[in-house]
Amino acid sequence: MKRELYSFYGNKLSRSLKLTRMNLKQLILTISLFPLSLIQAGDVFEINDRSFTGTLSGGVGDTLFDQLETELNSGELDLDQTDFVRGMGGANILAGKGQGTDYANHFDLFLISASTGFGIDTGDNEFDELDEGVPGGISILPNIAIGLPGALFKLDKTDFFFNFTSGDITSVLEGSLSEDLVISGEASGFGFHIRHQLMPKVDVVPFGVLRWGGVFIHAGIVKSELDLEMTLELDDETVTDDDADATASFTNAEATLGAISNTQSIPIEVSTYVQLMYIMTFYTGFGIDFNSGYAESTAEIEGDINATATGGTGSGTAEIEVGDKENVESSNTRSFVGFQFNLPLLKVFAEVNKKSGKNAVGLNFGLKATW
Repeated sequence: MKRELYSFYGNKLSRSLKLTRMNLKQLILTISLFPLSLIQAGDVFEINDRSFTGTLSGGVGDTLFDQLETELNSGELDLDQTDFVRGMGGANILAGKGQGTDYANHFDLFLISASTGFGIDTGDNEFDELDEGVPGGISILPNIAIGLPGALFKLDKTDFFFNFTSGDITSVLEGSLSEDLVISGEASGFGFHIRHQLMPKVDVVPFGVLRWGGVFIHAGIVKSELDLEMTLELDDETVTDDDADATASFTNAEATLGAISNTQSIPIEVSTYVQLMYIMTFYTGFGIDFNSGYAESTAEIEGDINATATGGTGSGTAEIEVGDKENVESSNTRSFVGFQFNLPLLKVFAEVNKKSGKNAVGLNFGLKATW
């Protein structure tokens, strides 16, 4: 009684966490309200492979199972999976922006950075519509980056960066329909970037009071993958036909919902920065991304479908008709701004990327050490 609508194309399912029990109507409504909207409310639940005996034959059993389907499909919201899946891919790309290069530092020996990137992409939908059930994709990418100056290789004004993404991810939504809504997942990826200084830095005011960092051009390649999965135990559902003295039930049910995004991006960027009193650094820039890859949603359900009546029985299989796969946008432009607070040994930074013409934003923050 299990159906997997879209495969993970060889990717293993990430570790799943059991959630508070809920019924299927609550499941559909809950996921619809969540930005990671994996189920489309409406006729997504079907009872197939129907078999009846005795008094439930001749259409009586079918009518009863149709009533059970209607009851289970009574979620109130309607979502477009295409927007959600496309948003997952876009969010995964944005979450990695700014993690694999540097916009605010000169260094002689090395740079080490530890950061976390978040991305959200609702396409043409507004951010404030997410709580109304408008689908949006999200991504979370932890990252480590290492920078080496080109001077080590006799390449002045050029620096090289390598970054790696790996980690378990858990997001929790506390809501009124379930005590905890937990999504588990794994992120992985890597990247390589080159930075070249087009215009040199200038001390506008001496003694480090005000420094302009010059102009940089950045280029690289980034590959990232994010697997998300949610496993829920569902409450039993029962409907009754008093005229036929019959009942139909859906019991011992469990749903597994998932999403995967697998993307590659080639960014080309121009950036500059201003440093004040050695303590604060502000930077900004503009970029164009050339992208490939896909995002995909999956769903499967298992449980017992049975009907009973005086002199008759019935059974069936439960299936969820959801799941979609979409390629990512082939190219996009974006702008970014960032702030860095320079401590004696560490630098604390935060950066925001905004995709042009779309409601898609990436946030990247973390720590850096340079020498």
